[in-house]
Amino acid sequence: MKLSDLKTEPRAESEGVAVEILPGLVVTVRSTATPAYRNAQARLLRPLARVVAAGMPIPAEKQDEITARLLAEEIVAGWQGVADDAGQPIPFSPERAAEIFRDPACRQFRDLVFEAASTAETFRRQRLADIAKN
Repeated sequence: MKLSDLKTEPRAESEGVAVEILPGLVVTVRSTATPAYRNAQARLLRPLARVVAAGMPIPAEKQDEITARLLAEEIVAGWQGVADDAGQPIPFSPERAAEIFRDPACRQFRDLVFEAASTAETFRRQRLADIAKN
C-alpha cells in the first residue's frame, strides 16, 4: 500500500466531515486526532491526575461526563436527522449535544459518533476525493 493512500486530510480533521452514522442520521464530526481535541481532553482530565497516579480507575460516570463534553464541544460540528420522540427536529447546539450524550439511553448514538471521529478512514484523502466525485 502506498503511503499516500494512508494520509488523512488535516483540514477535514479540524473542520469536520459529514458522516451518515445511521440511515438518515448525518453528523459532521471533527477528528479526535486534532490538537484542539487533545488539549481539551488533557484539560478535562487534569483534575483527575491524582486518581490516575494512585492507580485508581476514573469512575465510569466521570468518564461519561468527559466524553459527552468532548464530543459536544470539540467533535460534533453539526447534525441532520436528529429528532425528538414527537418527530420534531432537534437543532444542533453544543449544549443540547452534551445533554443527549450524557443520557445513558443515548449511549449507542454517543459511541457511534465517537467511532466515526476516531477512525482515520473518515478523514482519508482518497475517501474524501471519492465522495467529492459522486
